[in-house]
Amino acid sequence: MTAPHGEPTASPSAATYTSADQYLPAVAPALARTGVDSCTAACCHAETIGRDAGWQRAARAARALSWLSLLWMTGEGLLGLVAGATAGSISLIGWALGSAIEGLASIIVVWRFTGARTLSETAEDRARKAVAVSFFLLAPYLAAESTGACSPATSPAPACSASS
Repeated sequence: MTAPHGEPTASPSAATYTSADQYLPAVAPALARTGVDSCTAACCHAETIGRDAGWQRAARAARALSWLSLLWMTGEGLLGLVAGATAGSISLIGWALGSAIEGLASIIVVWRFTGARTLSETAEDRARKAVAVSFFLLAPYLAAESTGACSPATSPAPACSASS
């Protein structure tokens, strides 16, 4: 449905769009005339833009599980940092940092499934890339610390010595 100037009316059939990224630009001129902002429009049409009720439930479950995971990873990371610092163990500190990386991934998933981003294909791509990058952050630290701890220039750590 279009207005005389070829612009969509304030309430086109949202079912014809597959994502909020397609829907919002199509209705932006009409929304501007009515005073409704795009965020409100996306939230109000969240159930009708290419996502069924089952998908919406799964998105809410993903967000809830990510919050639970973040809570667990926070406790696990703090425990690992304290134990690693107390024992002087690179392995425990690395394990704790792994928890921090997993917690970052949980934060990204919560971000992805919050608000209008829940329906956004752009947000999906950004979240996928951010999670991938977050998992590659830990490797350089562990490689540098392990190499430094096991190099001949430093006194060998018990794990690096040939015999006990």
